Amino acid sequence: MVNKEDIIEDVKKMYFDEEKSSYKIAEIYSVSRCFITTLLKKNGYKLRKGGNKKGYVPWNKGKPYYAIRGKNNGNWKGGVTSLNQQLRHCIEYKNWTKEILKRDNWTCKFCKKRGGDLQADHYPKCFAEIREEYNIKSYKEAQDCKELWDINNGRTLCIKCHKKTFKFMGNQFISRTHK
Repeated sequence: MVNKEDIIEDVKKMYFDEEKSSYKIAEIYSVSRCFITTLLKKNGYKLRKGGNKKGYVPWNKGKPYYAIRGKNNGNWKGGVTSLNQQLRHCIEYKNWTKEILKRDNWTCKFCKKRGGDLQADHYPKCFAEIREEYNIKSYKEAQDCKELWDINNGRTLCIKCHKKTFKFMGNQFISRTHK
């Protein structure tokens, strides 16, 4: 008959010294992974952290993954997404937004409120003006346009203040005299 303490010592040795996973050890003993982790915890052993460690940044964070873009993506529906929507959801736009918020210390430029629902606003030249000025008709042209992604052409605003701006979400089409 096998002694329980011997099993605990064997599991401990495999888990900590040989750095085998709890899944692998469970496979060896023909038990569940949960049984192995519970065994270690009940005997006062602290488990290793799984997944990404604190401070670890994946190699692909913030980088576009071209292998599944466009026609290569399973959700491709023949290129029906508008250019504006493509640009507002691309990695360059997300990185631009992140840099604006970081530069402004996550503080609204108008009301000085820090945190909350913040947005990055193209200013002094708005998104539509830049697209029109550079005659941007494709995603590639937009990626190559330096002014579109220039953090000096942006500011942080809370949603409440952003809605008050003249050019928010279609307000640019309302005549200033009618306000």
